[in-house]
Amino acid sequence: MKLSYKILLSSITFFLFFLIGNSKAQAGSFYFSPANANLIQGCINEVVVMVDTAGANSNAADIEITYNPAQIQVLDSDLITPGVQVIPGNAYQAYVYNNVTPGVIKVAAGSFIGDLNGVATLLKIQFQSIGATVSSGFTINFTGPGNTLDSNIAETTTSDDLLTSVTNGFYTFSSGSCIADTTPPTISFTNPVSNASGVGPSANLVITLSDNQSGVDIDSVVVTFNGVPYQNGDAGFNFTGSPGSYVITITPVGGIPQGVASTLVVQAKDLAGNSASRIMNFNVPAAPIVTPGPTQPPVQQDTVAPIITPEDPQDGSQVEINTNLNINITDDASGVNLGSLILILNGKQYKFNSPQVSYSGDPNNYTFILDPESLLPANSLSYLTIFVKDNAGNASIKTISFGPDLSKLPDTDTPDCLCPTPTSPLPDSYTDVVRIYQSINTILPSNLKSLGLPGFISALLALLTVLAMLSLLKIPDLLLFLFTKGNNRPWGVVYQEDSGEPVAGAKAILKSMETEAFIEKSVTDFQGRYQFDQPAGDYMLHVSKNGFGEKELGIRHEINSQIDYIDLAVDNTGPIMLVMNFIKKIIRFIQKQHLAFASAGLVLSIVSYMFVPTAIALLLTIFYSLWILIGGTLTFVKS
Repeated sequence: MKLSYKILLSSITFFLFFLIGNSKAQAGSFYFSPANANLIQGCINEVVVMVDTAGANSNAADIEITYNPAQIQVLDSDLITPGVQVIPGNAYQAYVYNNVTPGVIKVAAGSFIGDLNGVATLLKIQFQSIGATVSSGFTINFTGPGNTLDSNIAETTTSDDLLTSVTNGFYTFSSGSCIADTTPPTISFTNPVSNASGVGPSANLVITLSDNQSGVDIDSVVVTFNGVPYQNGDAGFNFTGSPGSYVITITPVGGIPQGVASTLVVQAKDLAGNSASRIMNFNVPAAPIVTPGPTQPPVQQDTVAPIITPEDPQDGSQVEINTNLNINITDDASGVNLGSLILILNGKQYKFNSPQVSYSGDPNNYTFILDPESLLPANSLSYLTIFVKDNAGNASIKTISFGPDLSKLPDTDTPDCLCPTPTSPLPDSYTDVVRIYQSINTILPSNLKSLGLPGFISALLALLTVLAMLSLLKIPDLLLFLFTKGNNRPWGVVYQEDSGEPVAGAKAILKSMETEAFIEKSVTDFQGRYQFDQPAGDYMLHVSKNGFGEKELGIRHEINSQIDYIDLAVDNTGPIMLVMNFIKKIIRFIQKQHLAFASAGLVLSIVSYMFVPTAIALLLTIFYSLWILIGGTLTFVKS
């Protein structure tokens, strides 16, 4: 597998340099976005390199960018692949070379089906300044139009170099905090303290608000005493200090009541918009003395998650399109939390109080019946994800698939032979067949006659079967299912936003909440689950996958009680993605029918060798024979 990958990489790289071999100059540009910015020293930043074909069609490009490695560190975007790589863009279909050495970034990319016309992202660079660097930047290697030994943009039909101008990136750095303010203000009751007693009728209420990042927004503070609100500007509301620490004094109208409990509620925001609230009581009358009863044994803490049992249908079963779904959920300890139930069927979400959901039983044993809003798909699988917690906070999640009997669907396979149906009876004699073949073969161009008409068609089919072979070599879900272990103690699950199907092979990166430093990386398993071997705490989580968007969010992990449910949307924006999705559909069709293409090609190549015994016809015969053997084995393994 490694040798095949290296051969493929070398061939494509040679093809790219061949495309840009012509030195005629056209209009086109590379430029940094933003080209200038003021950044914080030592913080992780990202800039984008754009490619603009200026209305021309381009199927390849290569770029070389230099920088000062003593001032800037380029961060690795792929922690699995050896070396350092930048983030590929969406300008071209294949990024065949991506490498960063100290001071130099080199990227080469190309498209084999479809062209780039307009503006698109070539690559993204994540970097941070080193030490006390105050300014630095990135320079694109460009010596002038037509020079193919520097950075280039290849025009599709002429292979001309379109690049005529570049815009480099230059950035200044200043000191500051890399951490976004996500922490709300701290509220402290100075006088009286919580549960204080004997507070007199003329006492003032003193509260301290502090925030060591963006600072407290004094105009957002609301102090409510026994139902009466006090804000900045109201009578009885006074404050001293600065946004970092305010001392607020409230003089209640009418004083503090005696003999009854008083309640004080404080709400505030910082200048970054983070909200905080706190409540306390004081002057609470003493409770009557109660003679203690017999000591009860301590209650054991519930640490076992609920058990989800799909009863009808079960995972992998065949169902009718109008089937209702029955699920049993049990928890013998704290009981099932009914309000936590989420059912996602083919991207549609239902809860326990949805009109389509009915249930019976008690918190230790619930039975749910889901009557979907619409019929189940008649020609594809359905996916159901069940998420639930018990009353102690332990969570469970389970995804099952089911659908129709696919063997009863109409046969859409391509027939093994693509031979045209004759409109008249074939000649009986072999001599007549040869004469007809030779007469048809004369219509071919002179440089194709030596191959023969069937051989020429077979060669075209070979290109399609190569596409099928390349697509079969990249079956991420199958490889994940065969060679990776499941995440049996998941922190969360990633699913596709529009369909509700689990997203396998998504990259989940765990970072420090305070410094955004990398901690651990996880890849979602066949059921979209990811997990990390880290203690409870607050973290930043970045989730991404090619062909999807990406998300970054703060999470709080609590052992056995917290599962994050993350949706990823398919990236279908822009004309480039529309073309790419159409290409993917064509490749999926070829992938499905690859054995039919190979069988037809084998028949045609044998016929071609019988009439024109050339080396090309023999090689095509051997190619299709090997392809049927290997492709059939891969199809069997995948099934």
